[in-house]
Amino acid sequence: VGGWVDGHLIGELLLLPLAVLALATGVALGLLTPWGLLRHWWVVLSLAITAGGTVLATFVLVPGLGTAASAALARHPVADATGLVRDSGAACCVLIATVVLSYVKPFGTVRRRPRPRPEPRRAAQ
Repeated sequence: VGGWVDGHLIGELLLLPLAVLALATGVALGLLTPWGLLRHWWVVLSLAITAGGTVLATFVLVPGLGTAASAALARHPVADATGLVRDSGAACCVLIATVVLSYVKPFGTVRRRPRPRPEPRRAAQ
């Protein structure tokens, strides 16, 4: 029983702050390094995956751990035991994907539309 309760506390006190920290450091590194935040596709994709993983951890994984902890404390079987494994596996896949993107750096740079050049002023005649 203690393991499930500890798992829920780990989710709230460790998982969420670390997920937010990963997102914040990713943004900081994007802004403060030559890679830029929106210059390269791999950075944009990594940021999107990290943000999605943070949202899913917040709204799926931690509540699932809370439900499992409540069931364990009430000495009831966990309704969706494979769901915890699936959600934890998805979180690991998010981490692996961001590490692979950071190592491989695929897709090149983000193309931006060229800015229209202002018309040169003509001298009044």
